[in-house]
Amino acid sequence: MAHVSATANSLWWLRSLLEAYAGSELPDWDAFAAQIQHVRVAAGRTVFTVGDDGPHCLYVVQHGLVKGFARVDGRPAWFWEEGEVISPFPIVNAGAMKRIALNGVHPRSRGIHLGLDQLPVSRAVAVEPSQIFRIDVDVLDHLSGTHTAWSRLLYSIAFLRVATLYADTELLRVKPEERYRRVVVERPSLVRRITQRDLAGNLGITEEALSRIAKRIREE
Repeated sequence: MAHVSATANSLWWLRSLLEAYAGSELPDWDAFAAQIQHVRVAAGRTVFTVGDDGPHCLYVVQHGLVKGFARVDGRPAWFWEEGEVISPFPIVNAGAMKRIALNGVHPRSRGIHLGLDQLPVSRAVAVEPSQIFRIDVDVLDHLSGTHTAWSRLLYSIAFLRVATLYADTELLRVKPEERYRRVVVERPSLVRRITQRDLAGNLGITEEALSRIAKRIREE
């Protein structure tokens, strides 16, 4: 992973994206921009591994494609394209959630506690040569305590993270053929950019099963 200087155009792109998430201008932008990292990751190289020492970070894909592996079974469960924000960790008041779990306030406290400690994604790897912004969550947390706009940004990212996990869970509840049909319709560019093996892993089926499904649909 190589650190590269962020150009004015790159920072403008990032600012436009994050302000769209926040729904307003983000104050103290220059101070924020001075603390983020712009990195270049070669295809096949690791973007992050959960559990490594270092700050908790968000990752924003500017160029390229990144895949995330599920902690439970090791399959490529997520693919992040240009403009997507990767949030491996809970970013909104995770400390408060952990206190609630430890104190037994919620009837499912034990499950919540395990869920906070055992994150769904174990690591992420660049599928294509990628340029990525890496943002320390502590920097965002500090700004969100000072400015409402940054707080809205964090909550928007957190909501999208939950919504994405929910959508992925719902997808696995339908039959494999329906999963394939949905992905082809909803993410056609992704289907063209990844291998059949990765697509099969993403859908939770074998390559052979995917090949049969794709052939059956082509012959309709």
